[in-house]
Amino acid sequence: HVTSDDSFDETGDVKYHLGYGRIATVGGRDIELRLVPNPSHLEAVNPLVYGVVRARQDELEGDEEARQRQALPVVIHGDAAIAGQGVVYESIQLHDLHNYSVGGVVHDV
Repeated sequence: HVTSDDSFDETGDVKYHLGYGRIATVGGRDIELRLVPNPSHLEAVNPLVYGVVRARQDELEGDEEARQRQALPVVIHGDAAIAGQGVVYESIQLHDLHNYSVGGVVHDV
């Protein structure tokens, strides 16, 4: 994870391609924010995001619904990318597949 502005200068890449993570305190509660590394502008990172969130949910305590309320994937799309790449729709189809569902995904276009 990139933790400082100086870290990305040596790679020749933009910061958001390298990923990021931090703990933010909101309303007195700690919230883990994670930007999954995505080395391109393509949507190939979508199933990876779902997998990262599902793995986190599996580590949490409680029943499946309670765990899904504690870890939520948010995927940010470029306007043309969401419609033009099949991996977006293929990833969405994971929502009802046992052991792959994350309980919902926020898609920001």
